[in-house]
Amino acid sequence: MCRLPARAALVAARADSPAVLLLVAVGAVAGIARGLIGLGTRTPLHHQVDPAAMVSAAGLLRTFTCLGAMAASAVNAAFLPRGATGDGLHHLTLFMLGGAALLFLLALPGRSPDRMSGQAVKSR
Repeated sequence: MCRLPARAALVAARADSPAVLLLVAVGAVAGIARGLIGLGTRTPLHHQVDPAAMVSAAGLLRTFTCLGAMAASAVNAAFLPRGATGDGLHHLTLFMLGGAALLFLLALPGRSPDRMSGQAVKSR
């Protein structure tokens, strides 16, 4: 939700607009979204992981976050070699939908807070 206004502000920018204020405002709005993403991924980690395994779980979370960013860059480069064209964006969208469906199916049998309700608390 926060990134849409940030993108709209960048689109609305003109050469005569105060660039520094616009960049600060867009950075603040986009930073809210980035902060919430980090909070949203770490909070379940702290609730679901045994305290003895917290350091390794946090390291794996960070590692796979970085690997995901590198994979996203590679996919963008593969589907958009000459810029954001209609065909490239269409194929990228189809690839992303397929990847989202695959990740959804992989997450279904995973550890959910409902199934884990007493396990993490009992081990502490």
